[in-house]
Amino acid sequence: MSEATHYATAPADRIPFHLKVVYGLGAFVNNTLADAIGRMLIVLNLGLGMNPALVGLLGALPRLADAVTDPLMGYVSDNTRSRYGRRRPYIFLGAILVGIVFAILWQLPDGKSESWYFWYFLGGSLLFFFAYTIYATPWVALGYELTPDYHERTRLMGVQNFIGTTAYMISPYFLAIMYMPRFGDVVTGAGYLALVIMVVAIALGVLPAIFLRERFTDSGKEVADPETSASAVNAGPGAGSIDFSDPAVFKSFAGAEADYYLSKWAFRIPNTIEQAGASPRGFGFNWSALLLSGLWLVYRKLWLVLGVFLVANALIAYGVVTLISMLLAQDPSLAVVAKFLWLFNAVPAIALGLIANRLYFAKAARVIQAAASGHTESGDSLSEIAKKGGSLLSRYPAVEEFFSGFAATLRFIPFRLLCVATFLVFNGFILIAAFQSYVIIYYVFGGDQEAGSVFIGHSGLVQAFTALAVISFITWLATKIGKRRAFFVSTGISMIGYASKWFFYTPDNPWLCLVPAPLMAFGLAGLFTLMPSMVADVVDMDEIHTYERREGMYGSIYWWVVKLGQSVAIFGGGVLLVWTGFDVELGGN
Repeated sequence: MSEATHYATAPADRIPFHLKVVYGLGAFVNNTLADAIGRMLIVLNLGLGMNPALVGLLGALPRLADAVTDPLMGYVSDNTRSRYGRRRPYIFLGAILVGIVFAILWQLPDGKSESWYFWYFLGGSLLFFFAYTIYATPWVALGYELTPDYHERTRLMGVQNFIGTTAYMISPYFLAIMYMPRFGDVVTGAGYLALVIMVVAIALGVLPAIFLRERFTDSGKEVADPETSASAVNAGPGAGSIDFSDPAVFKSFAGAEADYYLSKWAFRIPNTIEQAGASPRGFGFNWSALLLSGLWLVYRKLWLVLGVFLVANALIAYGVVTLISMLLAQDPSLAVVAKFLWLFNAVPAIALGLIANRLYFAKAARVIQAAASGHTESGDSLSEIAKKGGSLLSRYPAVEEFFSGFAATLRFIPFRLLCVATFLVFNGFILIAAFQSYVIIYYVFGGDQEAGSVFIGHSGLVQAFTALAVISFITWLATKIGKRRAFFVSTGISMIGYASKWFFYTPDNPWLCLVPAPLMAFGLAGLFTLMPSMVADVVDMDEIHTYERREGMYGSIYWWVVKLGQSVAIFGGGVLLVWTGFDVELGGN
């Protein structure tokens, strides 16, 4: 994260080039699968006539499931102990599973209804992304731990991004391949293409599991300094002056996150236990509450607040459904969209994130006060209070540990900044890319799907070729001016490229649509060269404070943010296509 420091990488910290290539083959599989599922979704609209808004919803919903499966897989990978390591067994198994599920997903039968195709693809997509998580999360985490060297990480990520980018030379032609006359129709073409992708994913995806070795073979945890652990209960500004008569009771109540709450409340709560029932001064922002929203309330047993939260969700969702129905002329096929809109409702979640710590403080303070005075409102003894705890999962240390690690990861400010930057850049790229295929086919080529699909491939190929040079340049630049400044350079150049589409996408000269591609290549090439390297740096920074290594948790959350950006953009692109009046039956008109 800091500016580049010029020094020679120790020989022991260097990764042989052939092993960098092996890790990079995992990136090729990762990018091929991720890009294929997004690019091939257009078949549901162009080949089966599905409403674009439903297609966008199919691209978005599975990513919501990833919000649970990705961090869970990260935790499982971080805490696995086996003779083969923490990551490699899952990489090997995941590569096989994800290839098979992807192939089955695109074997679409003829003559079914739009609703049938929607539910078939939704169920298949959920299985695909679950298998994809089993493969991708440990693979990402493995890259973070292959070397401890600041610059060698950038070189590793440069090589893996270089190899991974070659996938984008092929995937832009997927639509043209599916339209090849030998297949008869685009849906059949998608089925055959998926079989080829399956073979490639399995053959290359297992290689990192076979040839790479891990630096940490167990959970990667170290024993914390005893002095630090003893004082952790009262960590935080002013915490030393707070006299908890029995902190063990509070820790039993609050669970694994007790130290976190104490540190956040230390400058807000009174100094005497007699006043512990008083309200805290100010808000304590809780990222777990913000992102997990209703699940967090269940976890902390805040039942009344949960009820308010659900009612607010329902009311706001009803308003959003009504608004979208008006904008889209009450299209009946959007009824399915309406059923799931509450999942996208962020307003109650944001409000909850602002007040969650205050609500939980009031509940915790009552228990602490009761513990100190020797009696409780419910008549429970102190031992019963400690046994019940403050969450539904108090009796399950492993689950408590998962929540603790998840919350600690989200609390780390440098990591949050990386996630926000990635979300904005990648979301913008995908939102534009979602429109790009339609603009080229129906505007530049007047509805000629075959000719347009070829130029979509040409544009992607030019962009991918340029990205190879950009990756080498950005890798070198980062060692000279630092990763942060190199990121600003690459993102700024890509913004110029995206803006130039307005001028170069024209039916008067279709070849001009290739002009913005080299400039746009700077965006993702720089993003996925520098960001993974910086996440690895963050893992090391976190270890200094927590004495734990959480490559899997950091990698899972980071790449879920990437997929969230993609899903939001795909959904938004589908809705905007309907809003603009697009209808595949109108062709170039």
